[in-house]
Amino acid sequence: MDDSQRGSDKGPLVSQLVALLLLLSSLESGSVTVSVNARPMAMVDAESKSLGIEVSGVKESGLRLSEMLAGDDKERSIGKLIASSASMATSLSKIGWTVTLYDKGHSLLSMGRGASGLTGHIKTNPLRLRELLRAL
Repeated sequence: MDDSQRGSDKGPLVSQLVALLLLLSSLESGSVTVSVNARPMAMVDAESKSLGIEVSGVKESGLRLSEMLAGDDKERSIGKLIASSASMATSLSKIGWTVTLYDKGHSLLSMGRGASGLTGHIKTNPLRLRELLRAL
């Protein structure tokens, strides 16, 4: 696997996520759901190559999306988060996976396969931007 597939030049978070999805892509069928206190946090569907992250499940676990995205760099600005998200979305698109953030079942943001390259492989619902910012 070369650096463009791993995303290693884009930072540790991108590398870790792409490495995880490459591992998951070896699955041919089935799905996995990770729940915290009976709330779904992450759903992986191997057939559709999709990873869904439920914001309420992340909050229930005591994590914050912004901290997860920042990785080791806790002082990361929103601009840096957006830039790393754009490179992550491109890497996801290259390997054929989609990551979607949900809030109570409603899609806030999708990145990777299926989102236009013109938008940096990121698709969001403008009516839900307030919820997206709250989630971060």
